[in-house]
Amino acid sequence: MPDNNTPPDNTTPPETPAQAAKRNRSLVNQGHAADITLAGEIANTAELPAYATILAGEGIDAPFLTNLRSKITEAAALVANAGGKTSAKETTTKAEETRKAALLELIGVIQARAKRKYPMGDPLRANYFISEPIAANRAVLETSTRSIIAHLATDELPGMKTGDVPALEAALAAYLAVQTIQAGDQSGASGARASYEAKVKEVSRLRREIQYAVDAHWPAKKKANAAIRIEFKLSPDRALG
Repeated sequence: MPDNNTPPDNTTPPETPAQAAKRNRSLVNQGHAADITLAGEIANTAELPAYATILAGEGIDAPFLTNLRSKITEAAALVANAGGKTSAKETTTKAEETRKAALLELIGVIQARAKRKYPMGDPLRANYFISEPIAANRAVLETSTRSIIAHLATDELPGMKTGDVPALEAALAAYLAVQTIQAGDQSGASGARASYEAKVKEVSRLRREIQYAVDAHWPAKKKANAAIRIEFKLSPDRALG
């Protein structure tokens, strides 16, 4: 027969690295989201006929609550903006990979032509970074490509056509342009998050004003006020700090 006195196992398993990474990438801090939800619930309670007139006498009137709801809506819009900027950054990252691949493909064609002109062991192969890790990072790829373009101005490789160098230059420019776009996307997302956090502080301040008003009219020292205080998410027997 099972032991009914055995407490349930409420142990939370340790967070995996993947879960931690996912949490860290979240657009919305859970505490901030909880603050926004709490403010909305308290605003709803403050609008109830049983409390609206009394709280209006404490300055928590219709304009006050309208302003609070406006701040809540603004916070939601800022989260959406941050999400849009982050999505844009992810899209831009994919574009960077595509443009990088296109650039490397053109370089590969030029390197193949350079191999035809300069047999294995010829030091001039170095001018075209043959067998070199030019895709190691953005700076290396940019520098290597510019060097290849410079050498092509005075070196005639077999099979080269009039439009090959301009095509290489265009591919490099397209690849480098992504960096500027990425920086703007990242800055926009960070700015939206900062604005969101500031807006949450505004919402929390207004929410506390409602609760302080409740503290004033239905003080914690009176046990008869316990149920009302709980409705406003306050301790039934302790004033809000």
